[in-house]
Amino acid sequence: MLECVTADDFGMRPDWDAAILEALRRGVVTSVSVVPNGATFEPAMRALRRRFPKTRVAAHLNLVHGSPLTGPATAFAGSIGPVLVRYAAGRVSRAAVEREWAAQIQRVVTSWGRVDALNGHYHLHLLPGLTGAVTRLAQRFSHPRVRVLDGTLGWGPRVVALRAASARAERHWTAAGLEVLSGRGARDSARLGLDKWRAALTGLDRGRVEIICHPGQGAEESAALRSAELLAMLERAA
Repeated sequence: MLECVTADDFGMRPDWDAAILEALRRGVVTSVSVVPNGATFEPAMRALRRRFPKTRVAAHLNLVHGSPLTGPATAFAGSIGPVLVRYAAGRVSRAAVEREWAAQIQRVVTSWGRVDALNGHYHLHLLPGLTGAVTRLAQRFSHPRVRVLDGTLGWGPRVVALRAASARAERHWTAAGLEVLSGRGARDSARLGLDKWRAALTGLDRGRVEIICHPGQGAEESAALRSAELLAMLERAA
């Protein structure tokens, strides 16, 4: 079933925040993933509380952009490549990551009153070695749902490792009693035109499906999010 349409990267940039709020107003987006250490976290959350107080909010756990909430850390590098290199070399402290992500989740809870789901910026929460931290944090913060990636990712060379990590993480979290959301749209981040939305909205009987979008980050996707056709597709899928 289609559980939600989630806009990622809320709280990072004013233009992205405005596009997400507009998608919420139109009823296309039904939940947001907020970056807890994002540059516009506070004004974004104020606007969300004022305009859409019933929205479901996920913590979009970040190790890439901005400054960590817990002080200097080895993982934040401003782009995904160096973070993955450090992780692969064993130079990312798992304990430091867990402390940072705990602080990020707590900031969402303090601002919003709860956290409804957990997921990762660039899907880093799926990395082997970090799934255990996600389990402990989910248990600590009242069992929010956790995002995995749907099998519709495809089989291109860039996604094979991501598919494997997601499958492993799903087994781990399901065994730990956590509820998972099956995220679609990751392969076409910010490029979800109407044809790709149509594909994402097929086969919704495979678990609790979450469609991931990025309002304001790509012309084709932004046009689709503003279209009456997409709104009609989502209404039929509900």
